[in-house]
Amino acid sequence: MATIWKRKDRDCWAVDYRDATGKRIRLKVSTRQDAEILLAEKIKEMKEAHPTALSLQDMTLKEYAERWSERVKGEIEEKTWRSYKQNLDGMWCQPSAISKCAKSPCPMSLVS
Repeated sequence: MATIWKRKDRDCWAVDYRDATGKRIRLKVSTRQDAEILLAEKIKEMKEAHPTALSLQDMTLKEYAERWSERVKGEIEEKTWRSYKQNLDGMWCQPSAISKCAKSPCPMSLVS
């Protein structure tokens, strides 16, 4: 969520928003009108640079999880990433295992 406010300690307006990666950005301008224009420009730039809304509509959960996994790989410890990757890979039936998955009992049916 983006906000605009007047700084009390200085004679300027602040524009506060998060970029496409989630990083918080704060910019200062002299008037509210300049702040509104700047925020509109930044939002437009983000939409043009990262048109994810359209691509996410046609993306499966598995594709999104793989994409997310690769994005966070450099941001977290290697051991943590391997654990996440192993858990995510275990969630999906592999094509060669579909027949085994179809024949195996549902885990919820074992709970009484």
